[in-house]
Amino acid sequence: MDAAQAYGILGVEPGASPKEVQLAYRRKALESHPDRAGSPEQAEYFSRQFLHIRDAYELLRKQGFPIPEPEKVVERPAYYSRTAGRSFAPKEGEGEKVGALEKLGFGFHIDMGSLLLWGMLIPAGGIGAVLFIKYLLKQLQIP
Repeated sequence: MDAAQAYGILGVEPGASPKEVQLAYRRKALESHPDRAGSPEQAEYFSRQFLHIRDAYELLRKQGFPIPEPEKVVERPAYYSRTAGRSFAPKEGEGEKVGALEKLGFGFHIDMGSLLLWGMLIPAGGIGAVLFIKYLLKQLQIP
């Protein structure tokens, strides 16, 4: 196999850019990958095609075909570092003052304000609503 045949196998014109050759190789390799076969006979055919495409690409690379420069890796922004606001690391400024519920992933800790709100004010509001409805029913004289 020579370079002209290798270009033909990959389906690009001789003198194509390295990026075009690489994309053509990836496309052809994906189309003829043995894992895409439906039957054993088809898998054998795909396997031969895949090796033929790989050999053509390797021949071009060995003949001094320039390899495209690697794509730039983009650093992930800081807001991707936590999933749904949860992390095993202590929160900034708190040091080791992380509560047991927060360690379990609930994302909050119980302080006196929370205890007052959830333990006294909300149940008291519910009781008040029930008494108010009873008062209204008594005023309307509905048994």
